[in-house]
Amino acid sequence: MLEENARVDFSGFQGLKKSDQMTREINWGPHTHVVSETVLHVRGESGLKFGVFRRLTGALSRANPPARTTTNVGHYHLVNKDNDVVDTATRLIREKARYNVSRDDLHFVGVAGSALNRSLLTLVDSVPTLEILDSPAEPEIPFLALLFSVDVTEVEKLLPESSTLEEVGWFGIDQLIDGYTSKPTHIYSQFLFAILNKNFIRQGFIPRRPGIYT
Repeated sequence: MLEENARVDFSGFQGLKKSDQMTREINWGPHTHVVSETVLHVRGESGLKFGVFRRLTGALSRANPPARTTTNVGHYHLVNKDNDVVDTATRLIREKARYNVSRDDLHFVGVAGSALNRSLLTLVDSVPTLEILDSPAEPEIPFLALLFSVDVTEVEKLLPESSTLEEVGWFGIDQLIDGYTSKPTHIYSQFLFAILNKNFIRQGFIPRRPGIYT
Protein backbone atom coordinates (compact mmCIF):
# COMPACT_ATOMS: atom_id res chain seq x y z
CA MET A 1 0.00 0.00 0.00
CA LEU A 2 2.85 2.32 0.86
CA GLU A 3 6.07 1.85 -1.08
CA GLU A 4 8.95 3.00 1.12
CA ASN A 5 9.99 1.15 4.25
CA ALA A 6 10.46 3.27 7.33
CA ARG A 7 13.94 4.16 8.47
CA VAL A 8 13.24 7.00 10.85
CA ASP A 9 15.45 8.30 13.65
CA PHE A 10 14.07 10.91 16.04
CA SER A 11 16.61 10.33 18.77
CA GLY A 12 17.17 14.07 19.18
CA PHE A 13 13.71 14.50 20.73
CA GLN A 14 12.98 13.97 24.40
CA GLY A 15 12.10 10.37 25.16
CA LEU A 16 10.56 9.05 28.32
CA LYS A 17 12.71 7.22 30.84
CA LYS A 18 10.03 5.31 32.66
CA SER A 19 8.93 1.88 33.70
CA ASP A 20 5.36 0.68 33.43
CA GLN A 21 4.93 1.22 37.16
CA MET A 22 5.84 4.92 37.17
CA THR A 23 3.00 7.38 37.34
CA ARG A 24 2.17 10.22 35.02
CA GLU A 25 2.81 12.82 37.73
CA ILE A 26 6.44 11.73 38.05
CA ASN A 27 7.25 11.79 34.37
CA TRP A 28 5.39 14.59 32.60
CA GLY A 29 7.57 17.63 32.02
CA PRO A 30 7.79 20.58 29.65
CA HIS A 31 9.10 18.42 26.79
CA THR A 32 7.35 17.18 23.69
CA HIS A 33 7.38 13.40 23.85
CA VAL A 34 7.74 11.13 20.84
CA VAL A 35 5.09 8.48 20.27
CA SER A 36 4.52 5.89 17.57
CA GLU A 37 1.10 5.24 16.08
CA THR A 38 0.43 2.28 13.80
CA VAL A 39 -2.61 1.32 11.73
CA LEU A 40 -2.75 -2.42 11.00
CA HIS A 41 -4.39 -3.97 7.97
CA VAL A 42 -4.77 -7.34 6.25
CA ARG A 43 -5.22 -8.12 2.56
CA GLY A 44 -8.08 -10.27 1.27
CA GLU A 45 -10.13 -11.04 -1.83
CA SER A 46 -12.46 -8.15 -1.03
CA GLY A 47 -9.60 -5.67 -0.47
CA LEU A 48 -7.99 -4.25 2.63
CA LYS A 49 -9.45 -4.72 6.08
CA PHE A 50 -8.31 -2.60 9.01
CA GLY A 51 -7.92 -3.71 12.61
CA VAL A 52 -10.14 -2.25 15.30
CA PHE A 53 -8.95 -2.49 18.89
CA ARG A 54 -10.47 -1.68 22.26
CA ARG A 55 -8.17 -0.11 24.85
CA LEU A 56 -8.55 -1.84 28.19
CA THR A 57 -6.28 0.43 30.25
CA GLY A 58 -5.03 4.00 30.22
CA ALA A 59 -6.58 7.43 29.75
CA LEU A 60 -8.22 6.62 26.41
CA SER A 61 -9.93 3.40 27.42
CA ARG A 62 -13.39 2.07 28.21
CA ALA A 63 -12.83 3.27 31.78
CA ASN A 64 -12.69 6.86 30.53
CA PRO A 65 -15.77 7.72 28.40
CA PRO A 66 -16.25 8.66 25.65
CA ALA A 67 -13.18 6.67 24.51
CA ARG A 68 -13.99 3.13 23.38
CA THR A 69 -12.19 1.89 20.25
CA THR A 70 -9.27 2.79 18.00
CA THR A 71 -7.66 1.77 14.72
CA ASN A 72 -4.19 2.77 15.90
CA VAL A 73 -1.82 0.91 18.19
CA GLY A 74 0.55 3.34 19.83
CA HIS A 75 2.36 4.65 22.87
CA TYR A 76 5.50 6.46 23.97
CA HIS A 77 9.06 6.05 22.76
CA LEU A 78 11.05 4.85 25.77
CA VAL A 79 14.74 5.70 25.56
CA ASN A 80 15.63 2.91 27.95
CA LYS A 81 13.92 0.33 25.70
CA ASP A 82 13.94 1.56 22.09
CA ASN A 83 16.78 2.54 19.75
CA ASP A 84 14.42 4.69 17.69
CA VAL A 85 10.72 5.20 17.12
CA VAL A 86 10.58 2.32 14.62
CA ASP A 87 11.70 0.03 17.42
CA THR A 88 8.97 1.61 19.54
CA ALA A 89 6.33 0.79 16.94
CA THR A 90 7.38 -2.83 16.49
CA ARG A 91 7.64 -3.35 20.25
CA LEU A 92 4.17 -1.94 20.87
CA ILE A 93 2.56 -4.05 18.15
CA ARG A 94 4.15 -7.17 19.62
CA GLU A 95 3.22 -6.24 23.19
CA LYS A 96 -0.24 -4.76 22.64
CA ALA A 97 -1.69 -6.11 19.37
CA ARG A 98 0.36 -9.32 19.68
CA TYR A 99 1.62 -9.54 16.10
CA ASN A 100 5.25 -10.56 15.62
CA VAL A 101 6.20 -7.73 13.24
CA SER A 102 9.68 -6.65 12.19
CA ARG A 103 11.01 -3.27 11.08
CA ASP A 104 10.51 -4.25 7.43
CA ASP A 105 6.75 -4.58 7.99
CA LEU A 106 6.41 -0.87 8.86
CA HIS A 107 5.78 1.85 6.26
CA PHE A 108 6.12 5.48 7.30
CA VAL A 109 3.14 7.74 6.55
CA GLY A 110 3.60 11.09 8.33
CA VAL A 111 3.92 13.13 11.50
CA ALA A 112 1.27 14.69 13.75
CA GLY A 113 1.36 16.86 16.87
CA SER A 114 1.73 18.52 19.20
CA ALA A 115 -1.91 17.81 20.06
CA LEU A 116 -4.79 15.89 18.50
CA ASN A 117 -8.53 16.53 18.65
CA ARG A 118 -11.34 14.02 18.57
CA SER A 119 -12.57 13.36 15.05
CA LEU A 120 -15.20 11.62 12.92
CA LEU A 121 -14.60 9.77 9.65
CA THR A 122 -17.58 9.30 7.33
CA LEU A 123 -18.29 8.56 3.67
CA VAL A 124 -19.71 11.46 1.65
CA ASP A 125 -20.57 10.36 -1.92
CA SER A 126 -18.25 7.37 -1.39
CA VAL A 127 -15.35 9.68 -0.45
CA PRO A 128 -13.74 9.35 3.02
CA THR A 129 -14.41 12.65 4.79
CA LEU A 130 -12.79 13.65 8.06
CA GLU A 131 -14.34 16.08 10.53
CA ILE A 132 -11.97 17.22 13.25
CA LEU A 133 -13.90 18.46 16.26
CA ASP A 134 -12.97 21.35 18.53
CA SER A 135 -12.39 18.90 21.37
CA PRO A 136 -8.83 17.92 22.38
CA ALA A 137 -8.34 14.23 23.09
CA GLU A 138 -5.38 14.72 25.43
CA PRO A 139 -5.08 18.47 26.06
CA GLU A 140 -2.37 18.30 28.71
CA ILE A 141 0.12 16.04 26.93
CA PRO A 142 2.27 17.56 24.12
CA PHE A 143 3.65 14.94 21.76
CA LEU A 144 5.08 14.28 18.31
CA ALA A 145 3.32 11.28 16.76
CA LEU A 146 4.88 9.30 13.92
CA LEU A 147 2.35 7.26 11.94
CA PHE A 148 3.08 3.92 10.29
CA SER A 149 0.97 1.60 8.13
CA VAL A 150 1.52 -2.10 8.83
CA ASP A 151 0.45 -5.10 6.74
CA VAL A 152 0.02 -8.08 9.09
CA THR A 153 -1.59 -10.45 6.57
CA GLU A 154 1.23 -12.97 6.85
CA VAL A 155 2.54 -12.03 10.29
CA GLU A 156 2.50 -14.53 13.17
CA LYS A 157 -0.06 -13.90 15.93
CA LEU A 158 1.45 -14.18 19.39
CA LEU A 159 -0.07 -15.71 22.50
CA PRO A 160 -1.24 -15.02 25.15
CA GLU A 161 -3.54 -12.13 24.29
CA SER A 162 -2.68 -8.65 25.53
CA SER A 163 -4.07 -7.42 28.84
CA THR A 164 -4.07 -3.79 27.64
CA LEU A 165 -5.57 -4.00 24.13
CA GLU A 166 -8.42 -6.17 22.86
CA GLU A 167 -8.71 -7.04 19.17
CA VAL A 168 -12.31 -6.34 18.12
CA GLY A 169 -12.01 -7.45 14.48
CA TRP A 170 -11.04 -6.58 10.90
CA PHE A 171 -13.30 -4.43 8.76
CA GLY A 172 -13.52 -3.00 5.25
CA ILE A 173 -13.91 0.77 4.95
CA ASP A 174 -17.71 0.76 4.74
CA GLN A 175 -18.07 -1.47 7.81
CA LEU A 176 -15.38 0.43 9.66
CA ILE A 177 -16.97 3.82 9.08
CA ASP A 178 -20.50 2.63 9.78
CA GLY A 179 -19.59 0.82 12.98
CA TYR A 180 -16.77 2.84 14.48
CA THR A 181 -15.10 5.91 12.95
CA SER A 182 -18.32 7.90 12.49
CA LYS A 183 -18.77 7.93 16.27
CA PRO A 184 -16.90 10.18 18.74
CA THR A 185 -16.08 7.10 20.83
CA HIS A 186 -13.48 6.04 18.23
CA ILE A 187 -10.11 7.70 18.87
CA TYR A 188 -7.89 9.34 16.26
CA SER A 189 -9.69 8.72 12.97
CA GLN A 190 -7.28 11.21 11.36
CA PHE A 191 -4.58 8.54 11.33
CA LEU A 192 -6.73 6.17 9.28
CA PHE A 193 -7.82 9.08 7.07
CA ALA A 194 -4.18 9.94 6.31
CA ILE A 195 -3.57 6.38 5.14
CA LEU A 196 -6.71 6.30 3.00
CA ASN A 197 -6.04 9.68 1.40
CA LYS A 198 -3.15 9.45 -1.06
CA ASN A 199 -2.65 13.21 -1.18
CA PHE A 200 -1.94 13.28 2.54
CA ILE A 201 0.36 10.27 2.24
CA ARG A 202 2.47 11.99 -0.40
CA GLN A 203 2.66 15.15 1.68
CA GLY A 204 3.35 13.33 4.92
CA PHE A 205 0.66 15.56 6.43
CA ILE A 206 -1.87 14.48 9.04
CA PRO A 207 -4.58 17.12 9.63
CA ARG A 208 -5.13 18.23 13.22
CA ARG A 209 -6.99 21.59 13.18
CA PRO A 210 -10.80 21.61 13.52
CA GLY A 211 -12.50 21.47 10.15
CA ILE A 212 -13.63 19.22 7.27
CA TYR A 213 -11.06 17.35 5.18
CA THR A 214 -11.63 15.26 2.01
